[in-house]
Amino acid sequence: MEEQADAESPASEDLPDGVPVLDHEEAFEAGLALILGGLEQHVAAPDAAR
Repeated sequence: MEEQADAESPASEDLPDGVPVLDHEEAFEAGLALILGGLEQHVAAPDAAR
């Protein structure tokens, strides 16, 4: 996945109005943080299936 995040970003002038330029490495790290946060909540939640 990190190799995919290293793809060239379009120049800001090539993007439509209102579309922000994203730092791919920052976005990758933020995505991982969201996944880990969800896993932490899932593991911390009481087991409702029993």
